[in-house]
Amino acid sequence: MIQKLVESLGLVQVKFRKNHNIERLKSLGVTVFEGSTDPANAEAWLNMLEKSFEVMDCLKELMVRLATFMLQKEAEGWWKSIKALRGDMDIVDWETFRGIFEDKYYHCTYCEVKREEFLKLIQGKWTMAKYERKYIEVSQYAEAIVGSMEVRYRRFERGSQKEISTL
Repeated sequence: MIQKLVESLGLVQVKFRKNHNIERLKSLGVTVFEGSTDPANAEAWLNMLEKSFEVMDCLKELMVRLATFMLQKEAEGWWKSIKALRGDMDIVDWETFRGIFEDKYYHCTYCEVKREEFLKLIQGKWTMAKYERKYIEVSQYAEAIVGSMEVRYRRFERGSQKEISTL
């Protein structure tokens, strides 16, 4: 009798935590993702999700479940088809989900365009702060190019108009 009571309390706690996590995600500004033909929208949603997971100190085991709960309409249908094709998706970790999501919603050309944008990036008439923000944004698409912090710094300096060594 006591064991059944303890087990049922455990189930209630798990359900409460799941609902609490979803409400917490929403309170942090994560919206549902319905699918998009614009890779920037998919990227923004995924970044917001990861940022929220970090703030929530979310357990790795819950990340995929919470993310897929936030999929709606076309995106939810897409995920259901992935689950049907791949079988048991309960064992999918976050990195695998992220890769599958990126394959679907980030077109190769999008990443190539961003990489090209990085390679051509110069400060021009932008303020240093705006140039730095843009540099950080597009440099993530050129990880193989920038590599070390030293190379990253030199490339940043080369694209800026001002002498940085005094900063």
